[in-house]
Amino acid sequence: SDSIAQSESSNLDEEYDDNELLILNTPEALYKLYHKNKLQSRISSLQRIELLCPDCGQWCQTGVHSKIGLWADGHF
Repeated sequence: SDSIAQSESSNLDEEYDDNELLILNTPEALYKLYHKNKLQSRISSLQRIELLCPDCGQWCQTGVHSKIGLWADGHF
């Protein structure tokens, strides 16, 4: 199943540019944008990671604790 996820992940890179990934707005698309350094992040006062929404310019809280890195697959 890991090879299937990697295959789908690779297809997402090849098929869509950054603007299309923003429009898709799926966890996989946001993960790809984050890895491309296209999404800003910060740690909230509740020790959760927040992402800056490129559409509205507001910080959006995730459920991910600041001690967990967003670089690991499956955290979006």
